[in-house]
Amino acid sequence: MEFDKKLIGRSLWNHVQKYTYNRSDYLEKNGYTVDNETRRQIWEDYKMAIQEVVNHLGKVFPDGFVRQEGEIEFTLKGISEETMVFLTNPSIDCTIKPVDDCQALMSFENGYLAEAYDLETLPNLPNKYRTPRFNGVLEGRHIIDIKKLLDSYDVLPKNNMIDVAIKEYLMRRMEKKDFVNAVIESLIFTGTEDDLTRAYLFDYFMGAQFDFDAYKGKERTK
Repeated sequence: MEFDKKLIGRSLWNHVQKYTYNRSDYLEKNGYTVDNETRRQIWEDYKMAIQEVVNHLGKVFPDGFVRQEGEIEFTLKGISEETMVFLTNPSIDCTIKPVDDCQALMSFENGYLAEAYDLETLPNLPNKYRTPRFNGVLEGRHIIDIKKLLDSYDVLPKNNMIDVAIKEYLMRRMEKKDFVNAVIESLIFTGTEDDLTRAYLFDYFMGAQFDFDAYKGKERTK
């Protein structure tokens, strides 16, 4: 059963368009001026990043590799730092002030609160938590759990830095998923036996769980 090239091409185009729009929107919200030339450059850079990974896979798995004996080794070594941003697992690693008008500081490592300072100064915090011991209570907890706890006491204002960190993390996670899918679609679009195998292997090693069946053409009835 062959793949529907028209469907694959449309999905690939949609991924590039989606990234261009989201990246432009992100830049504008952070005070940058985004004109048509900037959007065109974002579009081209994203397509170049996809092609870089496709070319890299062609080196890691050279033509004819499917008929060769021996173990298959997968590596991302050699890919540029700019493109690796799309392939690495995102994490929340930052030090932030959850609320501007207090002394509280929170340092997160891989999404977990590693160190906390002066959390007892958070406004609207219940009296039982207004003690330096509250820092130790939250240390070691995931940022999502901390957000739920603080929200339950109406501590966090709108557009606070905890929400910003979580939003950027979720955005990065979706960007990685979309980028990996775009690479797989680009490989499928060429239609060669080696590229199709590269697509399956890339999906496996990246843990993408790409839905190949959704892009297979319907069998024709005689």
